[in-house]
Amino acid sequence: MKKPYASIKDALADNRFRPVTRLVNLALPLPPSVNSLYRNRTKQEIANGQAMGIALRGRARTERYRTWARAAGNALMAAKPGRIEGRYDLTITIGETARLDLGNAEKALSDLLQKCGVIEDDRKANRIHLERSSALGRHEMLVTVRPYVAQQARAA
Repeated sequence: MKKPYASIKDALADNRFRPVTRLVNLALPLPPSVNSLYRNRTKQEIANGQAMGIALRGRARTERYRTWARAAGNALMAAKPGRIEGRYDLTITIGETARLDLGNAEKALSDLLQKCGVIEDDRKANRIHLERSSALGRHEMLVTVRPYVAQQARAA
């Protein structure tokens, strides 16, 4: 069995030549809420960084966010999805019993999809559809990414 990736960067190096596809379906763990993705650094942390020659700023990823990103990134890369070029439509489905606010599920996921190369840029989202399903457990999430297809104007 293949060893899990230590970082998303390692996983990307292993999946550089992902083909363009028309559909990406993924089952991933539920991300933390947007409210718990980042924390404020202490003045001592910033001072220690400056003493070591590292320019630290006021915000840092939380341990919970880093743990989720590592687990979700490994699950994503193990699925070996294709990539979507240009504008896209994103559907996120979480379990009915999940405590997460639907709106808080999108940000961390979109950043992960971009970082892992499934989408080019999360700014190219055309439509984001969020929903709940009784078929999913409390900590599960299904993700579908499709290329955006413009609706043709109807003839009168």
